[in-house]
Amino acid sequence: LRAKVYVLRDDLPSARKSYEAALAIDPVFVPAVEGLASLDIREKNISAARGRFEAVLKIDPNNLQSLLELARLKTAEGAAKSEVVDLLSQAIRLHPTEAEPRLMLIELHLADGNSRAAQSAARDAIAALPDHPDLLDALGRSEARAGVPEQAMAAFSKLAGVEPKSPRAFMRLASL
Repeated sequence: LRAKVYVLRDDLPSARKSYEAALAIDPVFVPAVEGLASLDIREKNISAARGRFEAVLKIDPNNLQSLLELARLKTAEGAAKSEVVDLLSQAIRLHPTEAEPRLMLIELHLADGNSRAAQSAARDAIAALPDHPDLLDALGRSEARAGVPEQAMAAFSKLAGVEPKSPRAFMRLASL
C-alpha cells in the first residue's frame, strides 16, 4: 500500500523501494511484482518487467497471474504468436476452471484474424465453463467471424439467458 501511495505522489524511487521490500518478504507476491513491472514499463524497460514475471515463474511455475502478465508483455513486445499461445495454453492446462486465459487466447486469435482458431478455442472454453458470460460472448463473436451466424445467434441467445438484464447479448444479436 505504501508503494501505491508513493506512485500516486509520483515518488517512483520510494515506490520501487517499498515494492522491493515487499518482495524481500515474499518473492512471489504478485502485486509487488506487478507494481515493479509497471514502474519498469514506465521507464520503457519491458525486458526488466518480463524478467520479474519470469523470476516468479521459476519459483512458482503454476502462478496464473504471472503467466498472464508475461503473455501480455510478450504480446506488447511483438513476440511470436506461438510463444504467447504456448504461455496461454500452459495457463489453461494448469488452471482449467479459470476463464481469463481462455478469453485471452480467443482474443489473441481474433485480433490476428484467425477466426477458425478463435472458434476452436471458444468451443473448448465453453465445454469447460458452459455458462460463463464472457466466454459465451467470445464464442458468439468467433462464430460470427468464422461465417456461421446461426451458431453465433445460438451463443448470443444463451448469453441473453445467462445475463437477462444485460444489453450485451441483445446488442450482439441485433448487430448479427
